[in-house]
Parts: sequence; structure tokens; C-alpha cells
Amino acid sequence: MDMPNLNSEPKLIANQLWGAMPHRVRQRLAPFLKRVPLTSGTELTEAGKKCCFVYFPTHGQVTIFYVMSPKYEVVIASVGKEGIVGACTLVEGPVFKLRSLVNVSGSAYRLPSSLLKTELVQNTQLQSVFLSYLHQRMLDASQMALCNRFHTIEQQLSRFLLSVSTAAPAQHIFLTQELIAKNLGVRREGVTLAASKLQRLGVICYHRGHIHILNREHLSQCACECDFDASLPI
Repeated sequence: MDMPNLNSEPKLIANQLWGAMPHRVRQRLAPFLKRVPLTSGTELTEAGKKCCFVYFPTHGQVTIFYVMSPKYEVVIASVGKEGIVGACTLVEGPVFKLRSLVNVSGSAYRLPSSLLKTELVQNTQLQSVFLSYLHQRMLDASQMALCNRFHTIEQQLSRFLLSVSTAAPAQHIFLTQELIAKNLGVRREGVTLAASKLQRLGVICYHRGHIHILNREHLSQCACECDFDASLPI
């Protein structure tokens, strides 16, 4: 098993939630971490299936879906280097109908969820860190619901591209229309029309899934006012 020693931990602190955890907890958990790639379009967790790991992304972005049925699902969160994927495995009870899908390729550190769960039970400071993080995620989910209800597809697409570009290492992004449509909860035709308009305005260049942001300032003006806070309020 590929186990990093404690000397590798400074690189992992690029993940904000990990960096906020108590130092002694990080020391105990670090030997069990494994660095894994995040590849766009790959599922990290499946709806209704128990997952034995949590993931701390250091680069890239992962979208969390709540799955109502094979045909119906809705985005409830996007996770990057500020957070954790698989937090639901730390809670007792029925398996959540959540699936996580990589939007932007990158990397993460994987940890057996049972180890983190044990630390959470024993450490009140760690509990406080996670409660603060989950509180922010709840606020983001509420704002996302409002955004999906009241803002146009063009506004949502602009906001989404800004979010994704922040997680991407360059202004070039690869996203299929199908993946964008899933993230926005709209039909592919709506994405096509919105992307075409942004391209005509000279904001982006979009061809066969390859997106180049040409004018970030103009893209910000096209986006809705929703700004999901990626910081940890502690």
C-alpha cells in the first residue's frame, strides 16, 4: 500500500479542511493516507452504496448529486480543496442516496472513513471543525436551490464556469455538454444555447467540450450574484 510519511503532509495542507484539523489528529491519520488521481467524469461514490473512504481534494473539483431515481438527480454541492468528499460515511444511519462525480481533473488524498470517524468521536475540537464545515455546506446547498429556481441558464452557466475555472490549473477546461447539463440540472439544449450566446459575446471559446475563458471579467458580469463560499468559517 502506498503510504506517505509525515514529510508529505505539508502538500496535503493545500486542502483547507485537513489543515484546520488538530495537528495531533493529522499526525495520527497521515500514515493511512493515499494519494489518488481525480479524473473528469469518474464516480468516486455511488448512490445507495456504502463507501469505506473519504477524499480530501488538493486539486480539481467534485460534484455531489442527490439521486431520487435513475432518471432524476440534483446537484447539492461542489467540493474542491476546501472540503471533503464522503462526509456522509461519518454519520450513523441508512446509506445516503448520494453520488460524487469528478468535474475537474486533479488529485486527492484518500483515507479510510472508519479512522476519521473514530477521531471524531474522541475529539471535540475536531467535531467543531467539521460542524463549521457542514454548516457552510448547508448554506451553499440552500443558495444553490435558489439559484437553480430563479436565475437563467446563461447566468448559471457563467457562474458554474467561474467556479470550475477556479479549480482548474489553467483557463482551459474540458467539460462535455452532458456533464454541464447534469451540474446545472437542465437539458443539453439549454446548455448549447447559453454557451453559444457566451461565445458570440466573445466571453468563451467552446468546441467539442474544450472551453477557453477569453474574458473572465465579462464572464463575471454575465453570472448571477451567487457566490458559494469555499472558505471554512473558523
